[in-house]
Amino acid sequence: MKRHGGIQGSEFINLSGILYVATRVFFPILIVITLFTSCYYGKSAGRPALSVPEWVNNPPTNERYYYAVGRSGPLIPVNDAWEQAKERGRAEIGRYIVSHIKSSFTSIQSTGGDYEDEIVETLSDTKLNYTEVVSQWHDVDGINGNKNHFYVLIRIERSKADELIRRFGR
Repeated sequence: MKRHGGIQGSEFINLSGILYVATRVFFPILIVITLFTSCYYGKSAGRPALSVPEWVNNPPTNERYYYAVGRSGPLIPVNDAWEQAKERGRAEIGRYIVSHIKSSFTSIQSTGGDYEDEIVETLSDTKLNYTEVVSQWHDVDGINGNKNHFYVLIRIERSKADELIRRFGR
């Protein structure tokens, strides 16, 4: 058999057939898959495009719970950022409770910040189960203003908050 550049005729035909299939079948399929996945994942490769959750800038309100949002900047390790955001959310709930309910209790008004600090500290203590994390969001791309910030939505049952206020109202 005649040689074509070191490849025998039947080998040349098989190789050209493989190249034909690869360029006419495989690559178009690969391009279609790439287009579909790039449309799904948006501008950030490897993760879905996100919008800011409503609760980040506008926490929910209802008659059963008090809500607050805790925020944290980037920390290493990431778990520390989540924990800081949770603590800040709990402290915010404590301040909210004190500011909205302290007028009912003269002892809180007359003693100043002592009871306020104690309530905020109690709510911030992660060992206590007064609060619960409802949702978390990591703003990787800074679409809410700051890259790599962490947001946590915290809530407490109003009945539990009232119980704490009575306890600290002495």
